[in-house]
Amino acid sequence: MARICKKCGGEVPRYFWVDGKKRNCQNRKYCLSCSPFGEHNTRQIEKIPQGRKPKRQEPGYFAHYFKEKQKGKIEKVQEIVGNKCWLCGYDKTWKNLCFHHVDPSLKLFGLSTREFVGYAWNRVLLEMKKCILVCQNCHGEIHDGLIDESEIKQLYGDKWKFPERKE
Repeated sequence: MARICKKCGGEVPRYFWVDGKKRNCQNRKYCLSCSPFGEHNTRQIEKIPQGRKPKRQEPGYFAHYFKEKQKGKIEKVQEIVGNKCWLCGYDKTWKNLCFHHVDPSLKLFGLSTREFVGYAWNRVLLEMKKCILVCQNCHGEIHDGLIDESEIKQLYGDKWKFPERKE
């Protein structure tokens, strides 16, 4: 009994001849038209149905997991800091917004979407409370000294309303 191709449903031969040599195809999952000999198609080439999460062994599993985890943390961050630049109000895309550390000496790690996933939520939140949310243009102007430090500290104090400590 011949094997059936997982992609097209065609027949996968048990043996075939290449350059005068008999080749064993009993372990192939795909026919020679879907996965030509010698092209090293060892990954799964049939499509994963939409709406279904990939299994751990399937290609795209870790990318899917990363995106889902990233999406959840980004939504939490957006609930806390909002979706627009605190200086100019830019709000076209989240990708153009970044966190600027008000005091760089207290910075433990940068805050990007990669760090949101890589660190525990409480560490991200603590680091986020050291920053202001600005667009890339305002961030460049801050680092070039075009925006005054006092304005940044005032904005930081207004947006992060910390209760006064009682000692």
